[in-house]
Amino acid sequence: METKPNDIAPKVVIVGGSIAGLALGLMLQRIGVDFVILEAYREIAPQAGASIALLPNGIRVLDQLGCWEDIYAAAEKGTNKFTIRYNDMSPILVLDDLEDKVTQRLGYGLIFLDRRMVIEVLYNHILDKSKVITSQKVVSVESYAEGVKVLTNEGSEFTGDMVLGCDGVHSTVRKEIAKLEGASQENQLKATYCCVWGIATDVPHVPRGTLVNTYGNDYSYLFADGPGNRVYCALLMRMKETYAGDAIPKFTSDDEAEMAKLHEDDLILPGVKFGDVHRRMIARICTPLAEVVFKKWHSGRLMLVGDSAHKFEPLSGQGGNNAIETAAAFTNALNRALKENPNRRLGSGQISEVFKSTQLVREPRVSRLVKASHDQQNIEASQASIQTAISSQFIKILSEEMQLAQFGDVTLDAISLDMLPIPNRPRRIAWHDERHRQPDSPTELLTSRIWLIAVADITTGISPYKHSPAQVPSTSSLGRLWLFSIRQLLHL
Repeated sequence: METKPNDIAPKVVIVGGSIAGLALGLMLQRIGVDFVILEAYREIAPQAGASIALLPNGIRVLDQLGCWEDIYAAAEKGTNKFTIRYNDMSPILVLDDLEDKVTQRLGYGLIFLDRRMVIEVLYNHILDKSKVITSQKVVSVESYAEGVKVLTNEGSEFTGDMVLGCDGVHSTVRKEIAKLEGASQENQLKATYCCVWGIATDVPHVPRGTLVNTYGNDYSYLFADGPGNRVYCALLMRMKETYAGDAIPKFTSDDEAEMAKLHEDDLILPGVKFGDVHRRMIARICTPLAEVVFKKWHSGRLMLVGDSAHKFEPLSGQGGNNAIETAAAFTNALNRALKENPNRRLGSGQISEVFKSTQLVREPRVSRLVKASHDQQNIEASQASIQTAISSQFIKILSEEMQLAQFGDVTLDAISLDMLPIPNRPRRIAWHDERHRQPDSPTELLTSRIWLIAVADITTGISPYKHSPAQVPSTSSLGRLWLFSIRQLLHL
């Protein structure tokens, strides 16, 4: 049930109308907080060649918002088979019936679909469409003692109590925060890899419900099929060096064509070469893979959400899902503040506390997951390394239950909306916020302990009962990487 805005509740100006911005708008709609969403593009869901993986941690929040059934209908199916392969097509890991097995554990599986399809569903659930305004590229934000004023390239002005920057990795709101703080954060942004990413149709020899990670030397592939006859393919390549800030290169269509030509004979899965996929792409992008968790997410009445605050490499699929989590954490904090201050408008100090609470809750988790995504990419693009060889062999001896248990590492401590009920989805394992952080189920706890002990003992001689992984001495870097890579390769 939606709550109507009132005159006391704050008004939030959301910059950016993609998944983070629209999801945040839906959350504010639920708690009766007024908002406006400013989108730079002329249409709310342009076809930009982007896809998204929705994972259980993001799906659960979307289910709370009443969007999951429509999103699943757009996807048509879940991912049913996950395979990790070397580039000679020899398998490292094969998990069949993945959708059923993960859903039985967590209540949800995982799906791939066009990003714009998710955006369309979220937009359709906004009750007052006049709150979503396109062709409004934000150029500056002015802060006052009692509020904010946002100026756009169309000459429009929008006022509110706070600004939420859901405007991506090249965020205008983040630059406005830099002005308030007197220091730029842009050099914190790093890029080691680049990517040719696209949507193709009618690619032969692709089973339905397929997800494939293919290892290579200085490159790797992420490949999944989507609704209808679509497939999503990412060629991920290590650049000559790690670049920072303004030094991160930009790529042209000629660069993209050259990269594609170089890899056209790479096998992604049996019978499917990259060239076969590339020639059938209906939309594509070529971009550096920037990654970061910025140190400063807010200043005054301005706050960052999603890629503007924490940018993931794509291999883990956690970027969009964690944008949804951060929006949920902000909404939880704002809702608590409103309940603690009934019939009073929030002042700048109270708004600042909402922002601080959001970052305090979210920064540790996204920092861990951004690093995990980077290290996973390093493993998959380092096929010839000893670390990859060792971790790959260990994966093969894990039981299927142990392999599936690793999904819990990145989902069970996820954020949900604490003012809305958790949908009743049958599952074997409770999420942490449902069980108030009680110990894991016996099966999960046992399998987790077994492989932790095995890897730690074999590689370092250090038992996890005495040392946490973070405390393993630096001399045992190989052992830590082995332990880490096994966990991350199974995180999806």
